[in-house]
This record gives sequence, C-alpha cells and structure tokens, in this order.
Amino acid sequence: MSKTGHLESLRLRLMRSLTYKNVCYLLLATILIIYTAETVYYFGHINAYVGDEVWYATASYNILKVVFHVNPPQLFPYPSTISQAGFNASTYIDAIRPPLGKYLMAIPIALLGYAPYVWRISSWAMGDALIIVAFLLGSTLYRKNRPFGGLAAALLVALDPVIWAMHGIGMLDIYASFFILLTFYFIAKKNRTAAAISLGLAFASKETSYLLVVPFVYFMWQFVGKNASTIKKLFSVSINLLETIATVVIAYLPIIYVQGGFVQWFEYTIVGQLHTDTHGGHIASTAVYQISNPLGWFINFHPFYLGSTVIANSNAIILSAAAVLTVVMLLKKKYNLVRIAAWAWTVWFMFVIAFALGNNTVFSFYTADFSSTLDVFVAITLLFIYEKFHSGVLQN
Repeated sequence: MSKTGHLESLRLRLMRSLTYKNVCYLLLATILIIYTAETVYYFGHINAYVGDEVWYATASYNILKVVFHVNPPQLFPYPSTISQAGFNASTYIDAIRPPLGKYLMAIPIALLGYAPYVWRISSWAMGDALIIVAFLLGSTLYRKNRPFGGLAAALLVALDPVIWAMHGIGMLDIYASFFILLTFYFIAKKNRTAAAISLGLAFASKETSYLLVVPFVYFMWQFVGKNASTIKKLFSVSINLLETIATVVIAYLPIIYVQGGFVQWFEYTIVGQLHTDTHGGHIASTAVYQISNPLGWFINFHPFYLGSTVIANSNAIILSAAAVLTVVMLLKKKYNLVRIAAWAWTVWFMFVIAFALGNNTVFSFYTADFSSTLDVFVAITLLFIYEKFHSGVLQN
C-alpha cells in the first residue's frame, strides 16, 4: 500500500471511530435527558415527606439555620415525627449521621426555600452524576470497546430500581452510592489522591462505606510498585489514609463546632453511629413486614415501601447475577473484574456484620449504597464473557 493509501485508511478508521464514539455519547445524553425528565415528572409532584426525608430534609434545613446562620423561607411545615421522637424540630440537625448529603441537600434549599421538590434537587443531580460515572468507569474497564462498555454500565444503573427510588428523594444512600462508585473509578485510573479524597467523601456521606478502607489500603499498597520497599509502601499508603481522614474531618468541622469540640463530637457521633448501627432501630409494628436482611436482598424479600408510591425494590437479578459472576471471574483469574466486585461486596458485608451484631432492622433500600457498583461489574463482565464466547477463547 502506498503512503497516501495508508494515510487514507487511517483517516477512514479514525472517522469511523469518532462517529461510533459520538453515537455512544449521544445515546448517553439521551439516557440522561429521559432519566431527568422522568425523575422530575415522577418525584416532583410528591408534596409530602417520603421515608426518612422527615429526618434528613429537616436536618438539612436546620443546618443552614443553626450551623451556617442562613434563614431561607420555610415553605413546608416540619414533620410531626421529629417532635414525637423527643427532638426540637426547629433545631434538629441529625448530628449522629454523616453530614455531606445534608450539606448538598441544603444548597438548593438555601436558594429556593424549604419545600419537597427543592430538597430533592441535589439527589436528582446525584442520580445523573452516578450514571455519568458509571459510563466513565465502564469505558475504563472495557478496553476493547470503551464507549460501548460505558454505555452498557450507564444503562444498567439507569434501570436499577433501588437507585431510581433513592435518587428521587432526599435521603443519604444516593450520595454514598455516588462516592463509592467514584472512588473505584479513581482506583481504576490509579489516581491515588483523588481516590483517597473521594473515599473520604463516601465516609462523610454514610457510615456504611467505612469498611472500604480495607480494600482501599490493599489497592494503594499494590499501586506503589512491586520493587518498592516496605517502608516506602507504608509511608505512601499512610499519606493516602491521611488524605481520606482529612477529607472526613473537614466535612465534619461545622458539626464539630456546634457540638462543642472534637471530644463531644466523637462521643455523640462516632460512638453513637457504632451503637445505632449494631442495634435494632425503631419501626412501627404495622411495618415490621418491611424488615429485610442481607440475604433476602437477593430475592427482593420485603421491599421497603417509602411512601407516596415509592418502593425500594432491591435489584435482585443483578445481585444474584453478580454473585455468580464473581465466582466465575475468580475461577478465570480475571482479577481486574474481581476487584470491582470485591469493592461492592465489601459494602454488602458491612451490612452482614451489622446484622450479625444485632441490627435486625435492615431494609432493602440499603442496597442502593453498593448496587450501582455491581451494575457496572455485571455489565462489563457480561460483555467480557460475550467477547470470549464470540472469539471462541472461553474454555469449558
């Protein structure tokens, strides 16, 4: 082939590649547009507290007033639940739970006032952001056909029933899900500092992410390099852990201040989380049937009814498929895929530990914390299996 012909061939291949990528990006944009429109249509008209919005929306509004001394108009009444539980509804800031999700919910409240559709805006945005990160992570993991892998991952997240339910309302799980997935994206890109900061943001979103420090340390240790000394590895991983801790402390600083200092905060919040998460919570006797357990999630056992037609169905098909595919990838020694599965199962195992320690009020909506990560894992693993079968490489 002549030099001119070779250049023309390269140009045509590049054009086909660019056209293909543009189609994938267009499809991603279409998914986001439809997802956002359906979200606003479905959740925007619900003019009532849904599920634990009674706690988190109230806390978000009060954080503005009590912590930051910002007083946006109150366009919706406080829930009676707060006073019935023995708290002052006008000052309750839910100091026992991580604050980041409440900060983010407070931003639109500060601009538009306290109303149901307003306190949900940040969750809606987080749902869209989750789909985008799934696309980026899928594109990173599926190297043979990056945009298509990303599109498959994004589509599974968009179709995930528990993500749909939790991104539509003002609760903390969608924020945890986002930062847990984002952290693994940075791990996949081997961006250690970004991963450390993102993990800190996950910790500041919900305490169900705490156990992720174990695989995080393992990954950071591996990234230092095989030839590095143990001292160098320890130092490097310690720096990453300090970045995570610093992120968490910075996120908590306003809460630490209003609680009177670090000691008071640690006793009330951190020790309080340990006690709350290892003991059964309070639930009305008429709603006991909604209690689930970490194994029941695999068959969507007792999906939690949050109210106003919103049901947190666990993604039973994906969870079951992910369990099988994790074993298959382990047997095939495809550790690049096993890593993302292990990341998600670590969060699931956190619930197993809490359940074993005595927290017998576990609910299906908790699966949102790790479900998006398993969506990406299943999408990319199925593409990998199809690719191997198609090329005749996969052996029995």
